[in-house]
Amino acid sequence: MSADTSHGRTRLRLGTVLALVALLVAGPTVAWSLWSAETSVTTTATAGVVTPPSGLTCERVDGGPLQSAARISWQSNGTGGTTHRVLIDDGTTVAITDVGPGVTSLVLNRGLLSNLLIGLLELLLGGGVVTVTVETVHPSGWTSEDTDESVRVTGGLLGIYCA
Repeated sequence: MSADTSHGRTRLRLGTVLALVALLVAGPTVAWSLWSAETSVTTTATAGVVTPPSGLTCERVDGGPLQSAARISWQSNGTGGTTHRVLIDDGTTVAITDVGPGVTSLVLNRGLLSNLLIGLLELLLGGGVVTVTVETVHPSGWTSEDTDESVRVTGGLLGIYCA
């Protein structure tokens, strides 16, 4: 081998080594600057709200022989598949009755109240008052926000009445 060829290969190797060193030093710096560039991203997030029913009313209806009952009605503000939960509060206990999709009323009578609220003898015999509210239940299980709408129901010897 001649000295010029050996010397040329050494220069080529040295050049290749220097190019690789430069690439190893500069490469991560360039890559880091690409990863660390500041960029702003804008997004919009919305939260779903389960709307409570509205227009809660109480109406006296026939509850059987010599008995009256109270029909609690409401307008559903939910979408398809939503159900409703009726809460009957006697001040001590809250009884819950779920009604199916599309149902927008519930008749409270002696049988229903005695099954739901065993301790409401005062209501069934007269003088006691319960507060009835309704909430919407989405198919996902989420329930509507609290509502100020409620009706009051009382009882007497001849049945259940709107108070």
